[in-house]
Amino acid sequence: MKLNYHPYYKVKSVGYNLLNVLRILLFLAALSFIIFIFFAELSVNNELSINKNLSVDSNISVGNESQNNKLSSNDNIVNELEKSEALSVYDENKYDNNLLKNNNSDNDLFYNTQKPENSLNIKKADISANILLSAINETSYDVDFSSIAKNISKKSDNIFPVIKTSEEVLNLKKDPLVLILHTHGTEAYSNGEWCETDYNFRSDDINENVVAVGEAMYETLLSNGIPSIHCTVMHDKDSYINSYSRAAETIKNYLAEYPTIKYVFDIHRDAIAKPNGDIIRPVTYDKYGNSVAQVMSVVGTDFLGASHPNWRDNLSLATSLQLQLDNICENIARPINIRSAAFNEQYSKGSLLLEIGSSGNTLEEAKNAAVILGEAIAQIIITTD
Repeated sequence: MKLNYHPYYKVKSVGYNLLNVLRILLFLAALSFIIFIFFAELSVNNELSINKNLSVDSNISVGNESQNNKLSSNDNIVNELEKSEALSVYDENKYDNNLLKNNNSDNDLFYNTQKPENSLNIKKADISANILLSAINETSYDVDFSSIAKNISKKSDNIFPVIKTSEEVLNLKKDPLVLILHTHGTEAYSNGEWCETDYNFRSDDINENVVAVGEAMYETLLSNGIPSIHCTVMHDKDSYINSYSRAAETIKNYLAEYPTIKYVFDIHRDAIAKPNGDIIRPVTYDKYGNSVAQVMSVVGTDFLGASHPNWRDNLSLATSLQLQLDNICENIARPINIRSAAFNEQYSKGSLLLEIGSSGNTLEEAKNAAVILGEAIAQIIITTD
């Protein structure tokens, strides 16, 4: 028997099918949106900063620095410094670096220590500058390293102070030329392989923290005939807040007491982590095969409104230091970091903030780098026509 379907049921069937198709399309659209949001959020998280100083060597901005948010007073600038100190997230794609091979080749003091269960891994990495004269520029200022390098090669007196003869060195024997200090003197290092999850990389012992690194640099300068002063005050010991303000007073007091000081170096250690929590240990090796922490010069500017119109003098010094470091130890220098805050560098045209290693480095690696820094600075200061 042949069955005849009423047209009503045909329309209803077609409508039902169309409704199902519409539901499927809406589901796929929602799923696509969720996937897009997931990957967008993942990308943003890879750019976030977590806790410590100065960006590290990634092309990311650190802290609350904005061209449209310039500050009017130096007090606000100093407060902004405290906010902008943030641990940088290591992004392998951004760095285009490889973890160093032969991890067992260096003589780590703590190589055979036992790793506890609840601990963070420390990973070696080479984050040196792919192009030696390059910068992570957090401002909108243009930088012409070619012109800077040409001026340096001319040894112009108006770039930064130099001593041209041995007689001048002798005349300055009793008068300091270099001041080394530590805004964040409690910054410390690790065993180079792992650290406990609650370890804050801080120490009040000047034999174990970044002050010991400054001492190694100080002794190297003295051995090279550069009269220097090392201020071992930890300006963050009692309070991290306003440590830059306290360091500024120290700098001004020393410059008033010793007007012969032409160079001021604020020694820090950086902190770099991967998104998964692994601590990065930026290292290279000297000509003797010793493991050496990598170094970054930080150049402050007047971008946020600080009274620092001659910041390019400091940039010239950083450029010269970059070249000298590479001559002594290849791959020790990270890209120069040009910052929007002044970081107390406005008090001398021969002033720099130096990040020696990171929290993943050992103290010995940082000291090795400080010795090389001392030698490079001595070569910059003492020159001949």
